[in-house]
Amino acid sequence: MHCLPGSTSRTSDSHITRVDLTSQFDSVSPDGSTYTVGDKQYFMPYVPGYVTSGPGELALFSITADDAGADGAAQVRLVVAKLQRVLAALGLTFDDVVVLWNRCARLDETEEDVLMKRSRDFDLPRPLAEAVLEVVETDPNPDGAAVEYIVVAKLPRSLAEVRSFA
Repeated sequence: MHCLPGSTSRTSDSHITRVDLTSQFDSVSPDGSTYTVGDKQYFMPYVPGYVTSGPGELALFSITADDAGADGAAQVRLVVAKLQRVLAALGLTFDDVVVLWNRCARLDETEEDVLMKRSRDFDLPRPLAEAVLEVVETDPNPDGAAVEYIVVAKLPRSLAEVRSFA
């Protein structure tokens, strides 16, 4: 589980602090989608930032499903199973994932699976920060996969010397 300020994680003396800038905006629309600063108005979904600190380093890696021909649900199951194997090889669990980007081809066909399959089939919570991004033909996922995970996970100091694994 990600720890709140002043608490410690299961693997190290890590701390995660929420950095929220909403107090810096002059106004926020009722639905939270538009922000005004000075005489400029910005349309964007607002997400607070997070700072993770403590012993250790961050690992950044990408994973795709092994079967590009599978439907969206099957690809999500494949990529989650593969992610769990990689995390286990590092001595980590999904609780150590800080950021997860879901890069999806054909999002209109796979959106439900991408957003819900991981929690329904694997009982995994949302990571601290997550985004779903639709890829386009000019920037496809590796190997033509419908789903690619780009993952940032917190390594405890004891694993910080890990440089690569099979």
